[in-house]
Amino acid sequence: MKKTMLCLIGSLALATGGMAQRISPSVLAAGGGSARTATMSLDWTVGEAVVETATTSTRLYTQGFHQPLLQVSEPPTLKVEAAGYSFTIAPNPVATNLTLGIAAPESSPLKLLLTDMNGRQYSLPIVPANTTSTQIDMTTFPAGIYLLRIGKTDGPQLKAYKILKTQ
Repeated sequence: MKKTMLCLIGSLALATGGMAQRISPSVLAAGGGSARTATMSLDWTVGEAVVETATTSTRLYTQGFHQPLLQVSEPPTLKVEAAGYSFTIAPNPVATNLTLGIAAPESSPLKLLLTDMNGRQYSLPIVPANTTSTQIDMTTFPAGIYLLRIGKTDGPQLKAYKILKTQ
């Protein structure tokens, strides 16, 4: 009888302990928060005393509550028929002048839009029709990563390039 009662109490204790566990992560911290948009989620804490990262040639090991998740995707572009259009960008990374080579099946002007990673947009001069090469002066822009979008003046975007501006 004692053995049966002991087994019953032990089983109840294990079942209660198992139900007390949570699958969702939680943390006790001095401060922090969470923010979400349609395309991004950001969680942060303040006051985590010890956080360390160790890397090998094939692995990344981190310590702490928040673990890194890096998702890289192409910038959104409209699905358009850009048949026959060909662009070349050189040099990339660029310090002074960026050369844009253009091979187009039709003679139409092109619009260029340069955007930094903070979302600031810089309008560039319209590229006239029948132009095969143009220079973009990058000396006035601070070092950083930019997105160069090329499109028709009367239509959608044709192509986007990631540009690295150096000192």
